[in-house]
Amino acid sequence: MYVIVNWLKADSFQQLTNYRLSDYRLPKLPYDYSALEPTIDTRTMALHHDKHHAGYVNNLNKALENYPDLRAKSAAELLFDLNAIPEEIRTAVRNNAGGHVNHVWEHAYYLKYENSRPDYVEARWSVVKWDFVEGNYVAYKVRAGVGQAIDKVKSTWKNLTDLW
Repeated sequence: MYVIVNWLKADSFQQLTNYRLSDYRLPKLPYDYSALEPTIDTRTMALHHDKHHAGYVNNLNKALENYPDLRAKSAAELLFDLNAIPEEIRTAVRNNAGGHVNHVWEHAYYLKYENSRPDYVEARWSVVKWDFVEGNYVAYKVRAGVGQAIDKVKSTWKNLTDLW
């Protein structure tokens, strides 16, 4: 789940999916480990990013060690064409590229919340910047409304020109 998307810089997802390096690298967090306190504590953030997410990156690099042609692809490209991945590494690539690209913090409750998922689910809503969400929603509604209005004008104009 991407409740913290609003904390991310615009290019962070690009960092995860589009770069083509000889080795995949763990992207730096674009915010401090303490940014989501008290909902997600500093210790959980550090452990989750530096160990858990890093594990996906390291295992992906290990799986692709002998496949330079595959290492030239982004993690997203690997996932979009899993049939092109040799059978002997396909599961490792799927699991680790997927874990790297889709790394979500939904399961980051295991330290502070001691596996009490319902408490974490309730608390995580406090890190959502609702004004940001509302702004995006309003902007979408405006864009959708403008698009519908333009379509109506085009349709009306076409009907009028057909009459002439």
